[in-house]
Amino acid sequence: MQPTRSLSRIRVLHGFDARSLVLFAGLTMGGTQAIMAQSVTSPPAQQAAPSQAVQQAQAAPATPRAVPTADQAFDRADANGDGKLTLREAERFPAVAERFQQFDVDHNGSLSREEFSNGLKQH
Repeated sequence: MQPTRSLSRIRVLHGFDARSLVLFAGLTMGGTQAIMAQSVTSPPAQQAAPSQAVQQAQAAPATPRAVPTADQAFDRADANGDGKLTLREAERFPAVAERFQQFDVDHNGSLSREEFSNGLKQH
């Protein structure tokens, strides 16, 4: 009779094989954790109650901004308060400065309050 051989063999892992196996396991586990982290939803954050001032501001009706009248705009642009606008003073309002020659009806190089007001009405 022949001696029986054992069917089980022990495989010896070389250093390269062991490192490859550890690397593969690490990549697999890391990828799994990344997928799970993306799919897990966190509970909604608690919202702080708005302050009383914020609630009042939200409840208050919006008031339209007051549009300055031609006289108010003229007074604002008339830096030296002489009652006339020079081209330099009119440059505070680019649209007026562009049309300064058209607004200056008497061609004296300055705009009176009346010329300013009439010019704004026409354009």
